[in-house]
Amino acid sequence: MQTIKSSKKKNPQGFSKRQIAILEKAIDKFGRNNQIIMAYEELGELIQALAKMNRVVRQTDYDDYEKYLNNLISELADVEIMTQQIKMIYDVESKVGSSKEYKIERLNQRLKKYENGHK
Repeated sequence: MQTIKSSKKKNPQGFSKRQIAILEKAIDKFGRNNQIIMAYEELGELIQALAKMNRVVRQTDYDDYEKYLNNLISELADVEIMTQQIKMIYDVESKVGSSKEYKIERLNQRLKKYENGHK
C-alpha cells in the first residue's frame, strides 16, 4: 500500500510546504526590503502586546485579559511569519536552527548550575 504524503507536512520551523511557497511569493511580490521593514513593524507590535499583557496581569485587571491575550497570540503569529521570511531572505534557516540548539543547550547548562546552587 502506497502512502500519500501530506502537503501539510511541516518543516522544522513549523511551516508547511504550501505556507513556505506563500511566504516566498510574498517576498517576490512585495520585495525583500519591504518585508524586512514589515518585520520591524511586527516586532514593534509584539513589544506593545507584551507590555499591555504584562500591565493587565500586574494590575490583576482580568476583565481585559482575553482581549490582550488574543492580541498577543496574533502578534506572536505575525512575528513568526516575518522571522521565517527573514531567514528565507538571508538563507540562514539551518544556521538559525543550529544557533537555537546551541543556545538551548547553553540554557540547560545554566539551569543545571542553578539547580545545584550555583548562580
